[in-house]
Amino acid sequence: MWQVNDVVVISDTHLARRRGGAGENGQELFQADEALEQFLTWVRSDVKDALLVLNGDILDYLAIPPDEEARAAVADLSRLTERTSDIIQDHQAVFDAMARLAASPRHQIVITGGNHDPELIFPSVQRIIEERLTTRSPKWLVQGEAFSLQIGQAKTLIEHGDVLDAWNRIDRSALRSAVSLESRGLLSYHKYELPPGSKLVLDCLIDLKRDYPWIELLKPETSTVPHLVRYYLPKDRLPEFKNALFHYIQAARKHVVVQLYETFDPQQLFMATDGDLSSEEAHSPLDYFRALWNDLSRQKTSLRKNSLISKLRKAAVTDGFFDIDKPEAEKRGVISFLLKNGTDLLIHGHTHSAKAYKVEARTADEQKEGLYMNAGTWARMLRLPKHDDVDDVWQEFVDDLSGGRAKGFERLTFVRVRFDGKRTVAHLQEWKGDAPVDLATYTFIPGHATWAQEH
Repeated sequence: MWQVNDVVVISDTHLARRRGGAGENGQELFQADEALEQFLTWVRSDVKDALLVLNGDILDYLAIPPDEEARAAVADLSRLTERTSDIIQDHQAVFDAMARLAASPRHQIVITGGNHDPELIFPSVQRIIEERLTTRSPKWLVQGEAFSLQIGQAKTLIEHGDVLDAWNRIDRSALRSAVSLESRGLLSYHKYELPPGSKLVLDCLIDLKRDYPWIELLKPETSTVPHLVRYYLPKDRLPEFKNALFHYIQAARKHVVVQLYETFDPQQLFMATDGDLSSEEAHSPLDYFRALWNDLSRQKTSLRKNSLISKLRKAAVTDGFFDIDKPEAEKRGVISFLLKNGTDLLIHGHTHSAKAYKVEARTADEQKEGLYMNAGTWARMLRLPKHDDVDDVWQEFVDDLSGGRAKGFERLTFVRVRFDGKRTVAHLQEWKGDAPVDLATYTFIPGHATWAQEH
């Protein structure tokens, strides 16, 4: 287990090939090149003797222009080095700053894989990145493993988090098979199977982005985007959408098994076994997808504007996406399981929802409170109006969506955990201007197996 005193975790930057071409500020998910360059420079100059964790979805191989050639390239693993070089080319200042950080003898870099960049598992891709960094190579954790380390007295686990998401969970065993074939010059014989969420992006969302560039920015995505896809997608494309929902429901059956096993055998989540479930028992967001699939099966293909607003209002009632201290109910059981099995601090990315909250984690011997933090994202986001906003606000919001006028915003968050020789302190921070600002701070109390929030 690594032992370090200062760790900075950043996730979900979504660096991608610019759809409008290098230098153009189009509707890309990531538009914070200057801020990210400043952040990396700050880590190098102000955060001494530190470990930087790039925690998945740092690159984005799914952000492509809406054309068939680009779609084909996503599944064409033989073009990965070319696509990686294209991404680097369009974000030169960021990679310059990363190279300077990699050259620092007082810093180390760890790169984990996410669901938008699982291609980092390929040695050929790693070589392209390492050549750009020019000096010491980063440590790669791209096989699906979590990163376990000790920060002071706090046992810490860092992972991207897609393992908890049936919609976007990557089959890394299949990718390992592709790596094996690549080493023998046989990569062309491997068929890359995308998870249901990625298939939905390629089959439906990319075409919608041409007229509705906000579609990938709107949060929370699980309870809003399906209704919006149904509303805006041409009727002749709805069968494709229904097919995507079917694939998700099939994948989510395993996810439901995971949730049921939380009580009886939670370790099933981290074992390479298949699960099945005939029960209709499910939790959000699966209920949304099942209901939509049933509606489409009954040929209820139209969705009027007022109906759309009603559904979005309902989503907004329980929306805690932007509340950093509001737990995600559907993940809480698995998070508790991870924390009670020897981990004091669990850090994720993936959801884009910056979080910092304590989680009760009882064991047979003790009752402890672990800390869950999500590093959030450096990609752009778009949020719903408040559920109790007047009708005019909601009407204007949907009109802006329809006209392609809705614009996203950035909340550039990250996690920093430090041990000063006496205390381990975990910060959820936001990069504002040219400096970090605290959003939440917790201090570890090892004798009581808990964390105290600082105000």
